[in-house]
Amino acid sequence: MRERRQRVLAYVSGCRGWVLGKHIARAFGVSLRTVQTDIARINAESGVVRIESNRRLGYRLCQPLADLPEHELARLEDLAGEGASYLLECQIIMVLLFADDWLGMEEIGKRLFTSRSSVAARLPRVKRIVPRTKGARLVSRPGYGIKLEADEAAARSLCMKILGTQFDPTLLVGIGEFDGLTRDVAQLERVLIGVLVKHSLRLTGAGVASLVACIAVAILRSCFGFCLPNKVVETQEPALITDIRKAIFSSIGYVLSSAECQQLEELLSGFGSIPTADAQVSFDSDMLMLADQFSDFLSAQLGSRVEMDEDIRTAFALHLKRLKNRLCTGMVWYGRKTGELFRSQVFAVHVLRIFLDHAFEERVPDAELGYLVPYVTELLEAYAEPIRVLMITENGAAESLRLQRVIRRMLSPAPTSVSCMTEAWLQELGSHVCEDYDIVVATDPRHALSIPEAILVSDRVSSDLSDELLQHLTHARERVHTSRRAEQARRYPVQTPPKSAALAIIKACAKNDNAAIVQALAGLCHVLPDDLSVEVLGEHDMCIVASTTLNHTFMYRICPALTFRGKHIERVWIVIYERGKDVYSLFSYVSELLQSYR
Repeated sequence: MRERRQRVLAYVSGCRGWVLGKHIARAFGVSLRTVQTDIARINAESGVVRIESNRRLGYRLCQPLADLPEHELARLEDLAGEGASYLLECQIIMVLLFADDWLGMEEIGKRLFTSRSSVAARLPRVKRIVPRTKGARLVSRPGYGIKLEADEAAARSLCMKILGTQFDPTLLVGIGEFDGLTRDVAQLERVLIGVLVKHSLRLTGAGVASLVACIAVAILRSCFGFCLPNKVVETQEPALITDIRKAIFSSIGYVLSSAECQQLEELLSGFGSIPTADAQVSFDSDMLMLADQFSDFLSAQLGSRVEMDEDIRTAFALHLKRLKNRLCTGMVWYGRKTGELFRSQVFAVHVLRIFLDHAFEERVPDAELGYLVPYVTELLEAYAEPIRVLMITENGAAESLRLQRVIRRMLSPAPTSVSCMTEAWLQELGSHVCEDYDIVVATDPRHALSIPEAILVSDRVSSDLSDELLQHLTHARERVHTSRRAEQARRYPVQTPPKSAALAIIKACAKNDNAAIVQALAGLCHVLPDDLSVEVLGEHDMCIVASTTLNHTFMYRICPALTFRGKHIERVWIVIYERGKDVYSLFSYVSELLQSYR
């Protein structure tokens, strides 16, 4: 009997995902009751639950949520926006995706081996997940039931978002049995890698997985009679796509349609993988226009004109084009840890979130947003307040320029502005002019003695003097930084909202509903719904950012017991700002404040 229990454990361990108890019983020639007894004893002898059970799905080797790969956890969080308790919701969506008519909740429950009440309890979350894919919506009608309305491209995009790159057959339990799906996907991956190697393409593991998922979903949908509408294509099919089509037909026996081949071409173009000889990865005027619109939007937020140089504008438009292709095919990037990046670049993430989500009419995953943050930080660097340095010197232009370069290098990475002034000019203006500068340096000992805060700089900076000067300038930079942060803390104090408003905000955050959050914030001030973003920062923080029409800036902190997108939140930060008024200075302080709570 002990040997049989060991073989049962090995059998369940070798199964990917859930396996029904009757299948285990059939494999060992015993009754279902014997299987249940053996599994109960295995768990009792181990002292922990080694095999978990589910009334609908059967048994599987226990894998705690914390043991899932990080990229898979991130995918689930981005998809559901509710954390990783996603299984039944995703199964309901898959049932609706492969149904060609209305379905009642009882019928859905029957297909998923669960009750009508369990389906009804999950529907609110399903209704929030489905519209996050452009072109998909959930419709309910009394007397008919529920229906997921989407064109075929949107349906495949949503299907790929749910299945990801793992293709867990558990997600398809309400559609049919797909025991060989994992094997077929593995074979498809080997075939595609062979084609990519032949064309000398270096695609990342995530890129290959995305390509495999796109083709696997196309095959899966075609098995149920769902086909992409064909498009008229005037250009010649790239050689890479032709070889992929032939390889799939020879190994699996599936013929890719012209629309599916075009979808693959768009996906590979989005990854930048199609050689220049076959297809140009180009961006159209719409993406350039979108980049210009973002520049205008950022200018309105900052209150001053933001100009993109041609290189940044072109690169940003190209990235937006590839992002659009990935969103259309459903194979966007997931799994990148963005919490610390978002914590240090709160404003950049905020403007990208509210602009791109509106432009693409769906939520852009955090990983994709993270890749666009450097473009915004590059534009915002021009608005960083420099350290103002006054250099009192009688030296010539060449020596003064050399000393300016030395000072800028020693004060880096902080932006620095160095102004030169002669002794005669200083006497004419008065020594009080030094108060307008953060640091004062002098090349003459007489000036350094007459001005207490001045730092003496030698005309010839030797290695010893250079170390001493670096130490003085570093201390001066830290003093300036501390002084500015103290002033910002005085201007933007962190407050605690009234208890009623705090409770309303916590409840709204628990629902993960932006409309409810806007309504809860109304107890503090009027905010603009289109300018609100909610982001998770690391493991225990989340930040709500919104603009207001009032001539005030507010910062609040709430310490709730809240679960948001699968994270246990200990602090909720709320930043409500007035557009066009010291925005960069405010968010520089906010980012530093948030980083101190890591």
